[in-house]
Amino acid sequence: MNERAEQTNDTLGKLTVLGTIVLPMNIITGMWGMNVWVPGQGDEGILLWFWVITAGLIAFGLSCYFTAKRVYGIV
Repeated sequence: MNERAEQTNDTLGKLTVLGTIVLPMNIITGMWGMNVWVPGQGDEGILLWFWVITAGLIAFGLSCYFTAKRVYGIV
């Protein structure tokens, strides 16, 4: 019973790290579905802001992943 509880605890720890990484990206990308001003919205045909925001989200996700992997050894 104790070994099973330890496995469950390890799995929930990994899910918590994954949720912590995905939540801020989900909030930022969810703003595009709302009626709010998004940077670069007025520039027609120029996708610079799109790529800047996308690159920022990818960089944030990768930094969280590698931090969790190196510091906590969870992922």
